[in-house]
Amino acid sequence: MCPLALPVGACTATASEYQGEQVSFLALAECQSPLAQYLGLPAPGVTKQNSAHHFHTENVATPAAPVPSFQLPVVQIAPQMLVGWSHMQMPVPMPVPMPSPYEVQQYFYAEGLLPPSDQSFTASGSSSESGDNSVDSSNSTQASASTARCQRRQRAAVAAAEACSQSHSSSSSKAGRLDYADLMWKLEAGDTTTAIAELRGNVRRLTFEAAGCRIVQKALERADQQSAAELVSELHGCVRRAISSPHGNYVIQKVVEALPTALSRFVVDELLEDCSGFVRHRFGCRVMCRILEHSGGDSMEINTWMMANEVVKETGDLLLHNFGHHVIESLLEHGLPEHKHQIAVALYANLAEYVTGRHSTYVIESALKQCSMEDQQLLISALVCNSENLIWIAENQSGFHIVKALLTHSTEARNTTLQMLQPATTRLQSSRNGFRVIQEMQACARISAY
Repeated sequence: MCPLALPVGACTATASEYQGEQVSFLALAECQSPLAQYLGLPAPGVTKQNSAHHFHTENVATPAAPVPSFQLPVVQIAPQMLVGWSHMQMPVPMPVPMPSPYEVQQYFYAEGLLPPSDQSFTASGSSSESGDNSVDSSNSTQASASTARCQRRQRAAVAAAEACSQSHSSSSSKAGRLDYADLMWKLEAGDTTTAIAELRGNVRRLTFEAAGCRIVQKALERADQQSAAELVSELHGCVRRAISSPHGNYVIQKVVEALPTALSRFVVDELLEDCSGFVRHRFGCRVMCRILEHSGGDSMEINTWMMANEVVKETGDLLLHNFGHHVIESLLEHGLPEHKHQIAVALYANLAEYVTGRHSTYVIESALKQCSMEDQQLLISALVCNSENLIWIAENQSGFHIVKALLTHSTEARNTTLQMLQPATTRLQSSRNGFRVIQEMQACARISAY
């Protein structure tokens, strides 16, 4: 459909001239140009829908000809604006941004294209202006409502912040007067009694602060058992939250390291509720390793034994986990024989996957040192059963640790490993990890010679 609506008089053809042609006269709203619709101009007439655009052009303004002097009942189209709406196949980009109706009206008046006595455009403009006013009023109403909502949110946020600040200041008014530097100086100088007296009631808050957690750790190191029991009593019920904190986890580790098991038992009790989650946590694995280091072995308490059992059940997944494998290694070093045997069985069940794992190879290396001799022989026999498999492990970046552990194991394991790797020396030299294995083999040969 033609997007240009010609003014009255631009085409004098009548419907009788188009007999025999299929012509459909559309309503003004369908054939009127977008610019005319945007400006709210009155009806200039009708145009027919025809791909050939049959109309007379002797009275139409063009860029090369001046504006004709015939009288138009509505308005003349400016030559500059007609070029942008010409019937060309290539689209002509519209000017951006589009001028407002008021600006176009002023332009017509300034160029003399619209007589001051013409009331059609002014009437249309007044109607559109009234419409604009109604739209502006509705927009202003919406804007006012939106502004009011924003102001209410801001007032609510300020009130909440003030309430939080007041509650924090009221609950920690005494803590706000603490001098961290003075407290640390007293603890290091030996004035532990005064420093601990100032710390009472503030341990939980300081645990989650970067500077405060250091003061709490120092106080736990210097305090006697009675004073330490009073300090750690403030941490009951927030162990899991403290472990998840980048500062609080150091305080929990210090509780396990510096205090006897009777005072640090509450840490394990609270960890049992989500043991499988914290063994995979960046900070939780550290706390669990400290627990196994200081309360493991033959004197392991019942709650620590229960925690170790929960960890061992997930050995298959933890061997490949970037944090969980640290706890498995700690169990191999400080766990009970039953825990070590279960780990060795889990390794043997899926050894082909674990020999090239980035984290599991460290566990295999530790198992070859910490497990019982029966379990060690079980793993060694599986590793050296095939020379091609052993060479493939040696060429792997992670498998280098396993080959190194075999070379430093018993004399029998070392000799078996050397016999299987020496024929593949040329092949190993072509890879970076294989070259490292050759260096270890040469070092073992020198040790055997002495």
